[in-house]
Parts: sequence; structure tokens; C-alpha cells
Amino acid sequence: MANGKKTIMVDREVCWGCGNCVEACPFNPGNRRVPALWMKYAPILRLVNGICSVVSNACSELLPDCRACEKACPTGALRIL
Repeated sequence: MANGKKTIMVDREVCWGCGNCVEACPFNPGNRRVPALWMKYAPILRLVNGICSVVSNACSELLPDCRACEKACPTGALRIL
């Protein structure tokens, strides 16, 4: 981890676009599990053409211990480094 920040990596060959990571992310606007002020960084993850894509790594500073997206991925395509 460079500078102590986590990086979300998606293996596009393994991701099948189920959306579990997007749903699990506290920054998903539907979850409302982070302060409203932080929602300016949302979304962190988004499905693009049927594959998970990282939109922002803001969670690395705001929620450094969160691994909700990684835990929700059934294929192991999403990893946090």
C-alpha cells in the first residue's frame, strides 16, 4: 500500500458483474451508512458494461478498515491491496 492507502483492484477477467460489491459499499447512496458530508465522494464502485469499476478510492482515507466490497465479491475478483 503506497502511502498507507488501500487500493481497490478488480480483475476484469473474473468479475461477472453481479453488483454485490456496489450494494455492500457504505458509500452506495442507497445504504446511507456514512455521514451525508462524505457522500460527495460517492460512488466508490459502479457497474460499467457489466463489470465492476472503481470510481474513487476516497474510502482509503475515510474508512481505512472497511473491506465490505471485497467480502461481498463471490468470485474474488475484487481485492483490496
